[in-house]
Amino acid sequence: MSDNIKKILLVHKNGGVANRLRNRSRNLGCDITVTHNLDDAANHIQSDKPGLIFVDTESLGEQGCSDMLRLKSRIFASQSKFVLFAQERNGYDDSIPDTTDVEWRMTTFSIDTFIHTVESYMSPDVQIRLWGVRGSTARPGKEHMLYGGNTSCVQIVLPDNDGLIVFDSGTGIHGLGNELMNSGKRIHGRIFITHSHWDHIQGFPFFKPFFSRHNNFAIHMPTQQKLQCHEVMQGLMSQNYFPTTTDNFKATMKYVTQVAYEQVYEGYTVEFMPANHARTTAMYKLRTGNKTIVYAPDNELEPIENGIIQDFRVQMRNFLSDADLLIHDGQYERSAYPSKKGWGHSAWQEAVEIAAEAGVKELILTHHDPDSTDEDLLETDKKLYQYRDYFKSLQLAREGFVHRLKKEPA
Repeated sequence: MSDNIKKILLVHKNGGVANRLRNRSRNLGCDITVTHNLDDAANHIQSDKPGLIFVDTESLGEQGCSDMLRLKSRIFASQSKFVLFAQERNGYDDSIPDTTDVEWRMTTFSIDTFIHTVESYMSPDVQIRLWGVRGSTARPGKEHMLYGGNTSCVQIVLPDNDGLIVFDSGTGIHGLGNELMNSGKRIHGRIFITHSHWDHIQGFPFFKPFFSRHNNFAIHMPTQQKLQCHEVMQGLMSQNYFPTTTDNFKATMKYVTQVAYEQVYEGYTVEFMPANHARTTAMYKLRTGNKTIVYAPDNELEPIENGIIQDFRVQMRNFLSDADLLIHDGQYERSAYPSKKGWGHSAWQEAVEIAAEAGVKELILTHHDPDSTDEDLLETDKKLYQYRDYFKSLQLAREGFVHRLKKEPA
């Protein structure tokens, strides 16, 4: 989503909407413009670059769909968030590029609904920034540009906390480190590593903030085959594998062997459940205010056979119960899983089903197979549509994507 969130555009054919909004929106703290057709909207998007764009497709009638297709390159050229009100999609999907950040509201437009939605976007939120979403090994190249080729790294940004919170240090953490260094600020925070497989630690030695004496970090990871966190990271950066060691870090570094039960940090808590994966692999649960995020990039959900539900599946369903957001392993197609059984990863259909059973509100599927091209993942994204009624949102992870949850007091 564009950072220009306080500039809002509403496309609605009814000329009276602007007057009614003027009386209702004075306390929203944003600039709302109303256009009555998509041609005017396209001009406004190019000149004013609103961060949030609402379209009432019902008011535009049948002409709206053809107009959007005709103006596609102009309307969707920005990084704006689109919210579309509709009773039915009526072919609009063909007009919307796959890279667009779009939310469908399958309801009739009303001033009340519009204002409530604007308020939800304007309120402080928890940001989930996806820096790396590829599984097993990094995959640069033109066939992986849409979903991304960097391995696992997710940043959690809390509105009232300037401390860094990161899950995993795959190659995606390199880009995060560069952004932090460019900010010129002193950096402090915590990095929670799920386990020590290469794709979750490959970027660790390349995280530039470790080499600044002004910074302060705690690195968390469960015991790995009797090795403590600091032993694992020292081994990673031994001179057999890397030209410098952890002794070359200039930042203040603390290594924490993470325990499963809930730990209290600065405005949030973290606990974990061991995943069905090689060695001790954490599925981390972070709570802040009344929001719960679960990060489980490496976890094998075995199919239910003969109606028998495994104990692990029951435990996990309880662990996930009513989570606001689940980021889960979806590496395989169900048809490919039998030949990969025991490799520690899930068919995405299994992840969708257990998330729905547990009442998870939003689901992001990650850890994409290194052999899955953008074309393959676009096909998977289309298949997800049949499950969307079970969730507030359901999508494949894309590198660079920022997901938002509204934080409220616990």
